[in-house]
Amino acid sequence: MDNLRFPLLVAFAVVSFFLYQAWQEDYAPKPVAASSSDLETPAVAEPELAIPTVDTANSAETPSADVPQSNEAATAPVETTPSGKSIRVETDLVIAEISTKGAALQRMILKQYAKDTTKPEGPRYQLLNNRLPYYFVAQTGLVSASGNAPNHLETFVAEKQNYAMAEGSDTLEVALNWQGENGLRVRRVLTFTRGSYEILVRDEVSNNGSDAWTGAQYTQLQRSEAALGSDVPFVQTYNGTAIYQKEKEDSYKYRKYDFDDLNEASVEQRFNGGWVAMVQHYFFGAAVPADDKANNRYYLKSANNGRYLAGFVGPNQNVAPGQTQTYNTRFYLGPKLQEELEAIAPGLPYTVDYGILTVFSKPMFWLMSKMYGVVNNWGVVIILITLLIKLGFYKLSEAQYRSMAKMRKFAPRIKTLRERHADDRQKMNQAMMDLYKKEKFNPLGGCLPMLVQIPVFIALYWVLLESVELRGAPFALWIQDLSTQDPYYILPLALGAAMFFQQRLSNQAMSMDPMQAKIMQYMPVMFCVFFAFFPAGLVLYWFMNTLLGMLQQLYITKKVEAEDKAKAKG
Repeated sequence: MDNLRFPLLVAFAVVSFFLYQAWQEDYAPKPVAASSSDLETPAVAEPELAIPTVDTANSAETPSADVPQSNEAATAPVETTPSGKSIRVETDLVIAEISTKGAALQRMILKQYAKDTTKPEGPRYQLLNNRLPYYFVAQTGLVSASGNAPNHLETFVAEKQNYAMAEGSDTLEVALNWQGENGLRVRRVLTFTRGSYEILVRDEVSNNGSDAWTGAQYTQLQRSEAALGSDVPFVQTYNGTAIYQKEKEDSYKYRKYDFDDLNEASVEQRFNGGWVAMVQHYFFGAAVPADDKANNRYYLKSANNGRYLAGFVGPNQNVAPGQTQTYNTRFYLGPKLQEELEAIAPGLPYTVDYGILTVFSKPMFWLMSKMYGVVNNWGVVIILITLLIKLGFYKLSEAQYRSMAKMRKFAPRIKTLRERHADDRQKMNQAMMDLYKKEKFNPLGGCLPMLVQIPVFIALYWVLLESVELRGAPFALWIQDLSTQDPYYILPLALGAAMFFQQRLSNQAMSMDPMQAKIMQYMPVMFCVFFAFFPAGLVLYWFMNTLLGMLQQLYITKKVEAEDKAKAKG
């Protein structure tokens, strides 16, 4: 058997995996809403404004009507964000804009990530944006049965227009105020922390009136279907919503609902803890309760105007006359930094989507990150992890290459059998089986080791594809970004050349029928074209895997030949 069966099997497995994913997206049963005992159907008449209904489960009194809508609800155009002044905020990691309309986070630029990874000194990556087609904002509001509460359309008054994190300061607080009826006042404070993409939102509700006030805080992300920029050409990554239920014990505690799912059915659920998120390649936004013991009503839905919502409504709280009550919530808006996410909220690392091979991918990334801490170059890490995988599978590969060495030994005899029985395939196959039986040789002996390795290689593929740590990471010379394709196609050409020499090293064409031999001749060219559009990190891995395979094959082949000579002399 030719050693190119291995890349063929891996390529087949990868293609099959992608086809399965595409089938799941197009034809698999869509998630359905849970039973009525678990869900609460919203009664909002204008879903595009996403003003949730009051959470009556914990309310001292049941409201007689749904939450009133703003007068602007019926006329607000889809294409624009309600007007408001912008407050500029700059920290060590982000430049953000907060609108006085709803005190919403409407723009956010990530200072440490370039928009175009091939231009590291160019414009920075913008995660939040209040303009179509890449609309993505983070909103917080309060709702009350009385209607006296600032939702995300109400106007706040900013205490300052510009904020910058001071040198030596660990936090930066941005404050806005809202004045309602009957003495109700709300002071909203957004707290940014040095070295973190987490943003805390605190609503201080002061009741200076004569009657008790009851209301709930809601937190939501609103975005259009289009992601802000595509990072890897020709590679499909997840773009949609996700929900995590901390207290679930089964494998469905983390569920993804793409935008097509939400066009068919909304998702609403009540549970303690958890979070919801808008996920895209390398970056995401999550709405996370400040109290993971509070009972919240989560929702994912289409706004029926090209936008989608992911959020939750917290429990009602009562504010007695003359008292002040505090509501807290959190956002995470930034990159999928795996080592930091778990500390922010349980389950957040699930947003780094390794798929069904997470059991292999997560420890592999952990090991690679430890290596990076030593060598400080992700390209070198890829070379080292390839070497370790080769060493780990050495015994399996040895069985594979020993089988190939024997096949090479029998190649002239197999060719003779093919020529002798060229007109009778059945006799030819029987003659070859007799040869294998006589020589005690199994031509499929090298297949099992190949199949065992495939899950590991696909797991590594997802690690290299999903890890934001590799985005914009340079290797050496012309490779200045391992997450994008080789700009000069040198690595794919080198891979094709390595596969060509590996094929010549095997010298197995004489043992194949003419059609198989023809296909094998074109395999290096096919793989060269196939990998030309893949991220350079993946091509580097495959090139090193092929190169190390050649060296390993040379060593084992020489070893087998020496053993055969020793037996012949003995």
